[in-house]
Amino acid sequence: MGRVHTARGYAYVLQDVRGRGKSEGEFIPETYEIVDGRTTSEWMAAHPWSNGRIGTIGGSYLGYTALAAAVDNPLVQVVIADDPSNDERTTRPGGTVWTYTLGWVHYLENATFPPQQTYLELPDELDLMSADSFLLGHDLPYWNEILLHEDIGPWPAGSLDLVAEDVCVPTLFVYSSTTLWRDPLTAYRAFRDLGCPERAAEQRLVMTHDPHVYHLASLGYEDTPVTELMFETLDNYLKGEGAPLPNAPVIYNAPGETEYLEAAAYPGASVRELFLGSGTLADTAAAPSSVSLESDPETMSPCGGTYPYLEFASEPLSDSMLVLGEPTVTLTFNTALADFDLFASLYEFNPAIEGGARFVQIGSQRATYREGTSPSALPGEGVDFPLTIELLPMAHRLAAGSQLVLYLSTADCAAFENPQSGEPAWAQTQRVAGELVLRLDANSRLSLPLLE
Repeated sequence: MGRVHTARGYAYVLQDVRGRGKSEGEFIPETYEIVDGRTTSEWMAAHPWSNGRIGTIGGSYLGYTALAAAVDNPLVQVVIADDPSNDERTTRPGGTVWTYTLGWVHYLENATFPPQQTYLELPDELDLMSADSFLLGHDLPYWNEILLHEDIGPWPAGSLDLVAEDVCVPTLFVYSSTTLWRDPLTAYRAFRDLGCPERAAEQRLVMTHDPHVYHLASLGYEDTPVTELMFETLDNYLKGEGAPLPNAPVIYNAPGETEYLEAAAYPGASVRELFLGSGTLADTAAAPSSVSLESDPETMSPCGGTYPYLEFASEPLSDSMLVLGEPTVTLTFNTALADFDLFASLYEFNPAIEGGARFVQIGSQRATYREGTSPSALPGEGVDFPLTIELLPMAHRLAAGSQLVLYLSTADCAAFENPQSGEPAWAQTQRVAGELVLRLDANSRLSLPLLE
C-alpha cells in the first residue's frame, strides 16, 4: 500500500493503533483512536517532507481509525473509509447479542478464525459473561462492558455519533452489504447529519455488493470504479487536481451488476409495502388471522437447524424494483414469555439467478428493546404489542418475475440464543420455552425503500 501512494507523489505513514503491532499500551476498541490520530497527524505535519495536508485512509477497523483521526483535526483534509466500524452497536443490533466481536478478537489474537465446531457451539452459551473464556480462553474486560452496558445507543466514548459534530472534512465511505453490519452507514449519517453543515454535501457514499474491504485491498492492483474514485478523491482534496468528483452523494451497484449508478439521496424516497398474510406477502392486507411460533432454548440450537421459522412469499413481481435503504418488518405479537429475539431474513427467488435464489439482507430485534435503546418489560400474555425489525442497509435490484420470501425465526447462528427469561444479557441463569402469537393484519408488513 505504501508503494501505491508514494508512486503517486504522496508520503505514506502507517500507524498501528495503541496496543497493536509495534505500538505500546493496551488496545481497547474505539477508545484512544481520536487522540492518537491527532497526535500522529501533528507529528507528520512537523516533518519537512510534509506540507501539512493530510489524508487518512483505512478499511474495516482501520477505517474507523481513519475517521477518528479527522475529529477536531484541521490537518486532515480528506478521509477514505472502506467498510469502517463505528461503535459497539455492531454487537447489539436491536438489542440482540451477536457473536461478531468475540470472533473478531479471536482473529486479532490468533491470526485465525475460531475452530468451526467451537464457533458453532458459541451461540448456545447461557452465561454470556463467560463466553469470552469459552472462545478465547481468557476473560476479556471489554466484552464484559458490552454486556453490562444495557443502553444500546452510541457507545463507547469514541462512537462517531458522539463526536461527529467536531468533524469538518470531506469523506468517502464505502459500504459492502455482504459484510452484514450497519456501521459504515451509521458513520456516513453521523458525518453527513451531525458534522459541519458546509461539508455535508461532500460526504459521499458508495454502496457495493463486493466483499468486505475488497476495493481498498485492490487499490493500486486492480482498477475498479471505486478504486478510481478513491484516487480521485485524494487527488482533489490533497493536490487540488484530478477528475471532477460526482455531484451525487450516493454511488451504488446491485448484486449481479457491474455498472455503478448515482442516486440523489440515501435512502430511497418512495416505499413499497407488502402485507403479511397466511404464508404470503401481498400488496393488500389479508383478512386478520394469527400464527404461532414455538421455541425451546433448552433443546434447540441456533446453529443446529432445530429452531422453527415462519415463511411468507410474494407472487412474482410484475416490475423491477431498486431497493435503496433499510427495509423494515412491522409486526404485532403477544406472548407469555418475558423476552425473545426475532430475526428477519429476506431472499429473492428467480430462475435467472445463479442457483435460483439470492440472499438479500437480514435484521434482528430483541423484544424488550422494541421501544428504543433501553430494555422495557413485555406487557404479558394476551396483550398485543408492536415490534419492528430494521434490516441492514442494501442496494438491491429485484428483477421482474422475482419472488420475495421473508423468513422469521427466534434464533440465528450469528447471534447468542435468547433464553427468553427476561434476564439481562449479563445475568442469564435459566432458559424458558414458550410460544409467540403473531397477528397477521394491516399492521403486519414489509416496507421497502425504493429509488425507482
